[in-house]
Amino acid sequence: MTAVELVVNLRREVDDVVVEDIVSELRSPGSHALVVDLIVRSSLGDIDAQRELHSRELLDVSDLTAILATAVERNGISGGELNKLLEMSEKACHEMSSAGDVPALHPAKRGVLTGPWDAGEREARDGEIDFGGLRIPVSAGYELAPGWAGDGLEAVTVAWQETSLQLQAFHDTTWEANRVEWQADIRTRSGRVSEFMGPAGVELRGWTVRARPDGEKVKKDVRLLGCDGPGWMLYGVIRGRGAHPDSTDLWAYKVFEHTVVDASYSPATPGRLVELNWPE
Repeated sequence: MTAVELVVNLRREVDDVVVEDIVSELRSPGSHALVVDLIVRSSLGDIDAQRELHSRELLDVSDLTAILATAVERNGISGGELNKLLEMSEKACHEMSSAGDVPALHPAKRGVLTGPWDAGEREARDGEIDFGGLRIPVSAGYELAPGWAGDGLEAVTVAWQETSLQLQAFHDTTWEANRVEWQADIRTRSGRVSEFMGPAGVELRGWTVRARPDGEKVKKDVRLLGCDGPGWMLYGVIRGRGAHPDSTDLWAYKVFEHTVVDASYSPATPGRLVELNWPE
């Protein structure tokens, strides 16, 4: 499975091939279309596809072998390249097995190797803008917009080119609990999101329904990110080009990962927003 995952992700990220085309090119005479589709989507982090493969016991060595053979044939992979691919797969499997019983649906440990960071873990740096409860890294060309709720600032949106990331933090709650609730809420409002394993850990990807000024309802791609810290949860919403199902742009993820949360900026009331302040 690891070798297939490497092939699929290389086609997706390096060659910029859309998911549907990868599925099509990896099908072979006699292959089961649903199985190929689920294996490709599972390889790209679709957690629902992973669950379906295992719950229906659809994952079979013969299917994986056939997919890998088809990939070798149709992409002109040489014998040397195949050996290197298998070596990489073996190394990845060894690293995962030596890591012990690591939960499959959690990102790298926050605060040790990666952010988002707690204010107690990271001092203020050049390039960050202080919004009270959040310090957000900003570079030339970024646009900032406040998210007001009455007289209070509840979110900050950072935009670059055709992608935006809305950021806000909550006191004493978890991404897992909110993810389940928000997924159900989006579905009740005619949208659809599914769990994916993304660069920031488990996220929700899909679309929501919004009304235009003329009343027409349109679908808008969206990705919801979340990360738990000491006494807080950082929440991010990616919209625009970076939220497209086929996007591999990491800009929004990098901003999310380098954001610093200062939950002490406001009283710790469980589930309430960490207060923000728009700088003058």
